[in-house]
Amino acid sequence: YAADGLRNLMITLHDQGGPKPLFPWLSTHPETKERINNLEAIIDSNGYNRYTYEGVEKHLEIQKRVAQLLKEYEEKQKEEEEGKQEEKQEDEQQQTQDKEQELKPENEQEQQQ
Repeated sequence: YAADGLRNLMITLHDQGGPKPLFPWLSTHPETKERINNLEAIIDSNGYNRYTYEGVEKHLEIQKRVAQLLKEYEEKQKEEEEGKQEEKQEDEQQQTQDKEQELKPENEQEQQQ
């Protein structure tokens, strides 16, 4: 990301204007101009280059790792869901067999009569 990306966003917000607090000390956040000054001080004091993208490679590594973890999670969820469906089918088959076994003696008795 560009070191001055947030600074530029704050400048855009400042340029768009909006109501200024009557008493800045009552505000829960610093005024936009103060935020811009703070960001510029951080950029200068840390020696960031405003015109290059820093941290892009690290960010790409993080994105790849997150994508990998998400894929693994989705595969695990799918396997668990398939396992639940198989268990349900097995339970239904067992219930059907149990009912057939229960009905079998009744059918045999009816046939004998």
